[in-house]
Amino acid sequence: MSHLSWQEFLRALVEQYLSGADDRDLSAVFGGKEVDWSGVVKSIDLTNEYALGVSVEMDDPKITLGDSKKLIANNVFLNVDGAQKSSWTDTQIGERIVFSARIRRVNGPFPGVRLSQFESEPEVILLLGLEAAKRID
Repeated sequence: MSHLSWQEFLRALVEQYLSGADDRDLSAVFGGKEVDWSGVVKSIDLTNEYALGVSVEMDDPKITLGDSKKLIANNVFLNVDGAQKSSWTDTQIGERIVFSARIRRVNGPFPGVRLSQFESEPEVILLLGLEAAKRID
């Protein structure tokens, strides 16, 4: 799973979802996996005392789920630990980058992979906990 592209990851995620997997199941399947993905930097905060990180806009998957809901998976937040901070020093907002990260098994009190949805809304939003993020390009 660690070498899946962003699109391949999303297809595998949707396959699990459509087979009845809940957030804990998804986190068990994908949590701990290493990924190498790319996206466009939207914001950078490497000075925050509690959550160093980079917000990255991902390629929009344009995936419709079996229940006619659209998967919204166009943004991830990369948690950067102190050891990886230097890899982000010259990063600019708006720049397309390649990064490695690990999908969290848990994200605080939440599963590391979470699909947030409301019955009355046509979207399902992917909330993905990524840690140990490092720029690799």
